[in-house]
Amino acid sequence: MSVKIERLTPFWLGVGVSLGKKKYEPQSKDHILLTSNGWISVLGEMVRTPVKYCMKDTVTVKLDKSLGIVEFNANNERHTIPLQLQWHQEAYLCCVMFYKGDSVLLLA
Repeated sequence: MSVKIERLTPFWLGVGVSLGKKKYEPQSKDHILLTSNGWISVLGEMVRTPVKYCMKDTVTVKLDKSLGIVEFNANNERHTIPLQLQWHQEAYLCCVMFYKGDSVLLLA
């Protein structure tokens, strides 16, 4: 699934996967979230990544349960996170926007 970043103010927006229908909280153990400033929140742990994005960029998130990975792509950079899920476990694309006016466009 891909999203195009329509508006990002000032510099923080997150795109990723929610494990179940759960609200994002800092250090959430239910989310894998790539932030626009080059960090990934992996089930509550922050990991630095070369993948960054800004306004007008497209961010792609790929969850592959059979391979046990979540892959992020933006600006010709890629970061893969291992993730073991049960087949019945729910996972959803999510966007976290902290500032009024931020917006994304869901791409098919």
